[in-house]
Amino acid sequence: MKTSINLLPGSYRRRTLVRRRVRQWSVVWGLALSVAISLGSIQYERFKEAQHLMMAHERAYAPLQYLKDETAKTQTQLTALGAQESVLEQLHDERPAVTVLGLVSRGARQCEGRVRIDQMTVNHELKKSKDDKAPGTLTLRGTGLDNLAVAKFVVALRSTGAFSQVDLKSSVGNKGEGEQERTFLVECQY
Repeated sequence: MKTSINLLPGSYRRRTLVRRRVRQWSVVWGLALSVAISLGSIQYERFKEAQHLMMAHERAYAPLQYLKDETAKTQTQLTALGAQESVLEQLHDERPAVTVLGLVSRGARQCEGRVRIDQMTVNHELKKSKDDKAPGTLTLRGTGLDNLAVAKFVVALRSTGAFSQVDLKSSVGNKGEGEQERTFLVECQY
C-alpha cells in the first residue's frame, strides 16, 4: 500500500530524472574525455619527437642526397661526352669525301687531261672496336685515252700516300673507236 502520493507534474519528474542521469554520465564522460586527452597528448609528444628525429636524419642525409644527385648528373654528362667522343673519333678516322675527291682530281691532273672519271663511289665501314681503324674503299670508273694514261693515273694515286692499296681491277679497250681509248676500274683502300 502506498503511503505517499507524488503530486509533482510528469514533465518535472522527467527533467529531474534526466538531470540526475546526465550528472551520473557526465562523470563517466569527463573521465573518458580526460583519458582521451591525456593519451592524445602522449601520442602528440611521441609524434613531435619522431618528427624532430626524422628532421635530424634528413639534415644528416642531405649531403648524401646532394652527392647522389650530382653523381647522376655527372654520369649523364659522361655518357653524353662518351657519345660525342665516339662520333668525333669516327669523324677523325674517316677520310672526308672532299679530301678523297681532291686526291683523285690531283691524280687525274697529273695525267694532263688524258683521263676522265665517270663514276666515283666511296664506301666506309663502321669501326668494329675502339682501337680498330675503319677501312674505306674508293671505287673509280672512268676512261683513259690509252694504257699509258691509265697507268700514270694509278701511279699518281699510289704516290699520294693516302691510300694503303691501289688496284687496277680492269682496263678494257672500247670497240669501234679509232683511238686506243680504255675504260678502267680502279679500287683504292684507305
